[in-house]
Amino acid sequence: MYQIRKWLKILILKKSFLFVAFFSLFFRKKKIDFLNSKLKVGILFLKPLGFGDLIMLSPVIKILEKIFKNSEIYLITWIPEIIQFEKIKLISKKNAQKEKFDLLISPTLNLHHIFHIFKAKYWLGYFGGAKIQSNFSSQKYKYDPRLKHFLLRGVGIVNSFDKKEGIKFEKQIKEKKVLYPELKLKEPEIFQKLKTKKYLVVAPFSQYEERWWPLSYFLKVIKGLLEKKIIEKVIIVGGKTDWEKEKLKSFWGNFKEGEKKYFLDLVGKTDIKELSFLIKNSSLYLGLDSGPAHLAYALSPKSGVIFVSVDPLTRKPLTQTENRKIICFRPQNYPDFPPYSGFYRPNFKKCQNYSLTISPKKVLHEILNLF
Repeated sequence: MYQIRKWLKILILKKSFLFVAFFSLFFRKKKIDFLNSKLKVGILFLKPLGFGDLIMLSPVIKILEKIFKNSEIYLITWIPEIIQFEKIKLISKKNAQKEKFDLLISPTLNLHHIFHIFKAKYWLGYFGGAKIQSNFSSQKYKYDPRLKHFLLRGVGIVNSFDKKEGIKFEKQIKEKKVLYPELKLKEPEIFQKLKTKKYLVVAPFSQYEERWWPLSYFLKVIKGLLEKKIIEKVIIVGGKTDWEKEKLKSFWGNFKEGEKKYFLDLVGKTDIKELSFLIKNSSLYLGLDSGPAHLAYALSPKSGVIFVSVDPLTRKPLTQTENRKIICFRPQNYPDFPPYSGFYRPNFKKCQNYSLTISPKKVLHEILNLF
């Protein structure tokens, strides 16, 4: 079944790429002066893209905000307003369907963006593949989703509108001096009981099972941190799905009754802004490569992130920060790592084997070295 899904997705991607290429060829528009025109610009960011993807691509969106300074800019997304953009307005997919856009941009590959090209005069981005597609530009930029940094896909987008900004942005990436925007925070009521404590935020869940690390391994690291008195309290965070609640039940089953006093269950009980606040004020963050990890990169003083199917070199923020320390852990002794190609999900059983090579003893040791 997995192989059928895999090849079906490859087929859809290839056919989608050809469809968009064909459509752009026969309905090509003459390029206009985008920089000095007053336009209605939409930046597409729909599911399955998450807030981690948005945070990673936020420097690109900030540059687009600068390039289209004379235009109205909308971020078409399901994600709440968590990034401090200056003039970009958020709009839902439903409301966007009622609007007419002069230009639509897809800053990263998402098949769900394809049918929006019929609703705009101009469109550009990654719709059916990892190569720029457009109905007005001859830009041929292509990104490597497996081994190159996530942010590099933005170079082709920026270059398509302003080559000077594109050269400047590529230089920032090379020198690891990328400017990331600020995140919006909100203090949750529970923080009043935590502000005097040294606490750990743990995000042990991901909607993608190929990213999982055994809960028993998280348990060993957490107990080690408590024994060393590095932390006084452990906050477990996650989403509101039923499967996360079920996973949490099995997690609690590993503790004695007296040990549970160190833990606070906030799974599904905070919004993104509240989670951001808790991570910023924590002593340490520990979790999988998922959305909360990207909050931690930007906010937490110390972070340990487990990578099972994706290379951390493609996901870590490209900014040197003195006040934040980030350690990434990846499988050992696998020459074909990472198994994720950027187009279809890797084999879960294979990733399970990968995850077992990330020793909780080593994770604990390296985290303790941060203090």
